Amino acid sequence: MVKVFVNHRPVVGVSPEDIEDAFAAVGAQEGTGLISHEALLELLATRGEALAGGELTACLEELLGPGMNLGSLGSKDISPVEMAEGVLGFGGGEDEDDAEESSSLSL
Repeated sequence: MVKVFVNHRPVVGVSPEDIEDAFAAVGAQEGTGLISHEALLELLATRGEALAGGELTACLEELLGPGMNLGSLGSKDISPVEMAEGVLGFGGGEDEDDAEESSSLSL
């Protein structure tokens, strides 16, 4: 999942619900949607298109910045929203064009 987003991050087509569904499919806590960094990293390193050796670290640094890892986000667990916005770089809230349009309409 991470390798695909590093190399082929979609501009559109992935919704917050898609990220939540992906988290649920890999065993996130029911209700909160949280998954521990340790569990997520283990899944990314061993399942699907497994990321061996330093590949996972390199992918996370590409997404988060040099020397950064999931622990840099502040907690021991990660939510679908944190993954979408903090790691994958998807914007939260409304689209910039929509925000500009709505603010110009209210004048």
